[in-house]
Amino acid sequence: MNAVRDGSWMTGERIRVYPRLFLVIFAAGLLWLALGRTQPRWNGMDFVGFWVPAHLAALGHATAVYDQSVVATLQQAISGRGDEVIPWVYPPIFLLLILPLGVLPYWVAFGAYVAAGLVVYGMSLRKLAGPEGWVLAFAFPGVMCCLWNGHAEFLIAGLFGGALLLLDRRPSIAGLLIGLCCSIKPHLFLMVPVALVAGGYWRAILGAALVVLLGAVATGAIFGVDVWRDFLLAASGLGGGIARHGASFETVLAKQLSAGAFGSRLGGPVLGAAVQVAAVVLAAWAVAITWARGRALVERACVLGCGTLLASPYLFDYDLVVLAVPMALLARDGLARGFRPWQKSLLCTLWVAPAIARSCSIYGGLPVTVILLGLCVVYCLGYSSRRALLWQI
Repeated sequence: MNAVRDGSWMTGERIRVYPRLFLVIFAAGLLWLALGRTQPRWNGMDFVGFWVPAHLAALGHATAVYDQSVVATLQQAISGRGDEVIPWVYPPIFLLLILPLGVLPYWVAFGAYVAAGLVVYGMSLRKLAGPEGWVLAFAFPGVMCCLWNGHAEFLIAGLFGGALLLLDRRPSIAGLLIGLCCSIKPHLFLMVPVALVAGGYWRAILGAALVVLLGAVATGAIFGVDVWRDFLLAASGLGGGIARHGASFETVLAKQLSAGAFGSRLGGPVLGAAVQVAAVVLAAWAVAITWARGRALVERACVLGCGTLLASPYLFDYDLVVLAVPMALLARDGLARGFRPWQKSLLCTLWVAPAIARSCSIYGGLPVTVILLGLCVVYCLGYSSRRALLWQI
């Protein structure tokens, strides 16, 4: 127990060797799948759910991206899987951002999508963790989950990290980055407005609102205003859409890592809604008091990063790549000021969480992610405000 408390088991050699070993193993496995050594052949997984809408929009049929029958036909022609359809339920602003991918061939678009995300992620994490932390950042299983599933949430993590880095010095620019995050996946950043209001970051709020407003106007002008109506209808019927198109709702629910999903599995939708509301309220309280008190960046980032994931009603393992931001700050602060009890073990648990979260949910029915995020919020609430970061990023 003492070794877990003080983290003595996490030696420098293990930190250097294990992430590199994990990175090599995963890269080799992904290459094996991409070369078609298994059946069915890996084809970017969920990326088909991004490329098809972008392709439709590029052809001038943006309103068809919310027509699940049209999307299903095109996706199945690419993936060859008739039992799995990925509905497009993202805001039209996101469609505008990925529009150039629609004019590219599928695999070229996938490469560009991943490369752009990794560049933004790498630039941000290098600033957050320092040059010595790049291996840990790229070997983070959250990045691996994104690549395997055909997502680029590391792009969002990079934007989120950049926003936190700039928030105190360049709040307007930070607001622009936050606006981009909210335009891509608004359900992942429900706690960001709470943090900005509590901290009095009005210029950042204005910047974020400006990005969303201009994006909404641009999408209305390019795609037509009906696309927003279709988006709201699709988002409101998300659960029923999943149940009708492809995998059963129970299967998707088992893959979900949100508090509401676990509540629904235990006692149905009413309990699920109650548990999710409780998670949102607790996360909002923690974020508000942390940001209102002007705590150090490491504390604010940890509570906000973990709190916003805890509050999200729709959460998968690849979304946990956002944890790279608070992890980087906690690790760098520990190296600069000394690690607190349990801090090393907490960081290790956070690091491996994306690799085990889905399996624990599907096969064990265990809310590992909810428990871990809650513990991280509690831990950072107790993080002494006297341990402010003395280093400058």
